[in-house]
Amino acid sequence: MLARMITGGGLFLFFGTLFWVWAAVDALMTDPHRVRSLQKTLWVLIVLILWAFGAALWIIFGRPRRAVSTVPRTSGFRPSQQRAPRRTVAPDDDLDFLSRLGDELKRNKPDDAD
Repeated sequence: MLARMITGGGLFLFFGTLFWVWAAVDALMTDPHRVRSLQKTLWVLIVLILWAFGAALWIIFGRPRRAVSTVPRTSGFRPSQQRAPRRTVAPDDDLDFLSRLGDELKRNKPDDAD
């Protein structure tokens, strides 16, 4: 019987019901001020009454769009906009450090008292 249900549209019914439940919960949980086109209560009724078709209408026309990010998105490699990460330089490769060290050693060098 299970095999007949699966081949006879049972999978469509199962996934359609999952989609419908998800859309109904989504419509119920959405902030009323962010809903598009109609009022939230009307969308909930449409989803509950029209089953998967109402759920599809909710997704297309009623569900709020994602918030637009204020951070610009870059696509592709643009050398002029990308900066190389700053590398840590070892002390023996840092010319400023070596020159300061040399100056400090010259200042602190003990006098030759022969």
